[in-house]
Amino acid sequence: RAPRLPRHAFLSFDLAFPLPGGVVAAKKVASGLIDGFPASDQLYLVTFDSQHGMDQQLGPVRDRVGRHVLRERIEGLQPNVERLRRRVDLPSVAGIGNRSDGGLMSDTYNAGHNLALGEYAAQGAALADGLRSFATFLRQLPGPKVLLFFSQGIDSDIYGGQYAASKGRDRHGNLRSAFEPALHGLAETGAMVLFVDPL
Repeated sequence: RAPRLPRHAFLSFDLAFPLPGGVVAAKKVASGLIDGFPASDQLYLVTFDSQHGMDQQLGPVRDRVGRHVLRERIEGLQPNVERLRRRVDLPSVAGIGNRSDGGLMSDTYNAGHNLALGEYAAQGAALADGLRSFATFLRQLPGPKVLLFFSQGIDSDIYGGQYAASKGRDRHGNLRSAFEPALHGLAETGAMVLFVDPL
């Protein structure tokens, strides 16, 4: 039998959109997987965060020493200092109208609320762009490939989920239109793509 072709294996971490504890859980799972990859696999560490976008941190790693370094780098990963807040994280506006300054407080709250939603949506679009660029990179690599993307996903309410539907509008973009080209691009690379939510 012909020798097995080396495989490119990418461990990729979403550090911009994690739920509390999500990065800790993802690091634990990923560290446990490293020794399970065949010795012929070439391992990579890729991260996405708000400051650097999609960034290759390490790789290709081919030997035991390199895998030890990879595990140490994974252990050192931290989420963005200012974690992007999901809709459920934002404060409630309930009761503001019962105060004499309710109108001003409501306007201030709504402005801040919409700013937070807009920031979240912009970072979501940046993640979609990063995945699309990463797909272009993967297409250029010969041989078999696997991508494990550790993430708790994106808050669909901000992209036109049930909340936007109930309001009859989609104020901050559309999740499907933002990510569909990126996901199609990843599918066309021929890589095995696994989205991993360890929570």
